[in-house]
Amino acid sequence: MNRTALALAGSFLIVAAAIMTVVFLQNRGEIEAASTLEPVRLVADVPEVDEVHEGARAAIPIDHSEPIPIKVYQLATCGCCGLWVDHIEEHGFEAEVEYRTDMAEVKRALGLPPELASCHTGVVNGYVVEGHVPGEDLRRFLAEAPEARGLTVPGMPLGSPGMEVETGHVDHYQVLTFRADGLTSVFAEHGAPTPAGM
Repeated sequence: MNRTALALAGSFLIVAAAIMTVVFLQNRGEIEAASTLEPVRLVADVPEVDEVHEGARAAIPIDHSEPIPIKVYQLATCGCCGLWVDHIEEHGFEAEVEYRTDMAEVKRALGLPPELASCHTGVVNGYVVEGHVPGEDLRRFLAEAPEARGLTVPGMPLGSPGMEVETGHVDHYQVLTFRADGLTSVFAEHGAPTPAGM
């Protein structure tokens, strides 16, 4: 796939994420509440690429008790992104949220392959964290400190942190590690796989 096709795929994912967020908020009855929030300052400066790297990092033990700082980039209108931030803060992270108007460019600058994209993007301890990664998986990932670019949950699977539904349903989804060359490996799996033939 050439660069133009990859860029178009990334842009499509961002638009799809925005549409799904509006539907998600409507289903939760939160559109009215969201409209009463104070205005946010939108930032269009591209993050420094050297915020992330491929080399070894110092591990952050599972039992680390101090808040772990994480920078989160997201659209100001993304409700599920905010719910994910709440989720990771319950798992010992301290989030600094930056509202962006150029998420596709943020992801490109941080070396995220478009096919691995979701809605929000974080940077923690030199790693990219993309999408609705469960807090417990992120803590384990930081404790293992592998030589990787980051961790991702591509798309927006129902039942993942920030995408919960009233029925309690959880789509089968994978949490993937990825490298700058695009090579991925499965770090964790959640939800029940769909039985064959269904």
